[in-house]
Amino acid sequence: MEKVYKIKNSLRVPMILAVILSIPVFVDLIGRGMETGHIILIVILMLFFYTMAINNFLRRIKITPESVTIGSVIGSKTIARADITALDGLSVGTRQFISLIVGKSSHLIQNSYNDFTGIMDALSAMVPEDHIKEGFTRIRQAPLSRSGDTIAAWLTVAILVTIITFRYLPH
Repeated sequence: MEKVYKIKNSLRVPMILAVILSIPVFVDLIGRGMETGHIILIVILMLFFYTMAINNFLRRIKITPESVTIGSVIGSKTIARADITALDGLSVGTRQFISLIVGKSSHLIQNSYNDFTGIMDALSAMVPEDHIKEGFTRIRQAPLSRSGDTIAAWLTVAILVTIITFRYLPH
């Protein structure tokens, strides 16, 4: 059975608001008649910001009985079940990562996806028991809830609202 995992729903609303609210801020910055170097820097920042937002909406993991597909704005990578040589895991603060090892390369899946434990269960069901490493077992036994991304997204919204408020409303 195919299962698709996307970025947490709690991140979607603040990301959409941040993208919408950033448009007048970036337009205002560009329209101020700054030097060309500053405008280029602002455009690069805009492109980076919007690329990251689009990437968060497009990021997904698709798990079928025969393969794992990891997708992002750059494209998608399908890994056949037989090619997975190990499953490992690591924790860094409140971030946890599944390391899907294929030969000498590793693909990291972080805990910012919906149903992160479901991803771990689906992956562990795909591979032989001897392919599951201690790090993976450790994060599976104690999965961490990650709220820092959501807080940061809402903080971005608050900052953008503050900028717009002070810039456009009379004081």
